Amino acid sequence: MTSSVSKPVTSSGRYLVVLSVRARKPGESVTIYLSGASKRRLRVRSRTAMLDYNLTVNRMPAKLTARAVSPQPAVALAMTLKSEAATTPPTPAPTPTPPATSPPSFGPAQYPNPYTNLVLDDEFSGASGSAPSSANWTVATGQGQCGNDTLNSNTTNPANVQQNGQGQLVITALDNNGSYTSAQIESTPVTSFPYGAVEARIQLPPGQGLCSAFWLNGEASSGCSWPCSGEIDILESPAFGTDPDYAIFTLHGPITPDTDGGNYQQFETSTTALGDLSAAYHTYAVIWSPNSIVWTIDGVEYASATPNSLVGGSTWAFNESRAYSIILDLAVGGWPCDSGNPVAPPRTCPGASFPAKMLVDWVRVYH
Repeated sequence: MTSSVSKPVTSSGRYLVVLSVRARKPGESVTIYLSGASKRRLRVRSRTAMLDYNLTVNRMPAKLTARAVSPQPAVALAMTLKSEAATTPPTPAPTPTPPATSPPSFGPAQYPNPYTNLVLDDEFSGASGSAPSSANWTVATGQGQCGNDTLNSNTTNPANVQQNGQGQLVITALDNNGSYTSAQIESTPVTSFPYGAVEARIQLPPGQGLCSAFWLNGEASSGCSWPCSGEIDILESPAFGTDPDYAIFTLHGPITPDTDGGNYQQFETSTTALGDLSAAYHTYAVIWSPNSIVWTIDGVEYASATPNSLVGGSTWAFNESRAYSIILDLAVGGWPCDSGNPVAPPRTCPGASFPAKMLVDWVRVYH
């Protein structure tokens, strides 16, 4: 179960964050997640524990959110913030200056997740070399999926997909003398959709011509298969030429008539605001509510869609109750190597160095 607490941050700088974690009984096992900090696990041995964090907050306005995940709904959280600047003697006030002609730009605000019931949490904590949990995932085989002329096939080989014994799932693309292999995992269908939050913490691989993706595919039902069942692409990151920083957000669903060559793409937008996505882990998520889907990266909104956002002739397929599967995959070639790219590919495509590794720290679903 999940408990959470949030505090607004009114100015940038260094902060001491103190979390008080209180459990109903001694020995409760709790995992703590604080925005901007690594997760921490603990046992609350005397019913109450204190955790200290030192964080630097640079983007304003902001809100720090902490979540406690425990087997029982028995954990309470409290948070206090203390600016490190407050411990230093005050400095004389500067000479007043005329007001600026326009307010400063502090970047987008944090977007809160309103869903708190954690229904899936895979931390990929298995032994080194082991497959992802069969209770949660199936490792798919067949052709890679990144448009026409995708070069890789997907395998179940541990060389292509395994847990690394350090808390991550590793999907590895290999160049076998010009024959490429990689992997795709698909979750068991997650029920109780529509509506909820789906998120994963991922470090993408560098290299032109790779195509990383994290997406949701609606389960087919009688008379309603894809695209009627809907697809939400939480992240597509094709590495186009010299621009390895595309984060693309897409919806696929029914369109009458389809004018997109069978792709049934109802909505798409992108950002390059984070720069090279392979340089660090980022948390990619969708917050899914009635007539609304919001995409976030590290808690910041980068895209949103409603029925009015879709191309003409589209039917909003995302208010209907059906199960969805979560898919994570790393493909080689295809779309990033097409001549119609936003950035023309080089003569040799892909130009990535192999092996190329996509690291998944965790996947979570909230209802």
